Amino acid sequence: MMYAGSEGQGDLIADDLKQALEIITGLTVWQGCLKYSGGGRLEAKGAAAVLLEQDRVSDETEIVEHRAQVAAALSLDRVPVSEVVARLRNAVIRTKPDHLVVTESADDYESLFGEFAPSDNPGWR
Repeated sequence: MMYAGSEGQGDLIADDLKQALEIITGLTVWQGCLKYSGGGRLEAKGAAAVLLEQDRVSDETEIVEHRAQVAAALSLDRVPVSEVVARLRNAVIRTKPDHLVVTESADDYESLFGEFAPSDNPGWR
């Protein structure tokens, strides 16, 4: 499964639709997790996942229950966040050279791995 965002980033995010949905329901903040990955570092992604998830749950307390309901309705496996983070990182790493996302004018999309690290966000210090 490929993801192509409106801001010009795009990469492989999962091997199939089921895995993509497990990522999305298991870690609704997956895009932010990649943004704050420090260039794709697993430990930065893991830290970002924890911090982003805390922010999301404090803003939307019902999100945990809603994700569980969606996962159950779609017969998805509930995957631990650490595994979701690892799966997502491994998929993005495999994007090049065989799975490029390109624009209509044949320009490559940028990687979903952002250069920011969790320590770059003043709200998380």
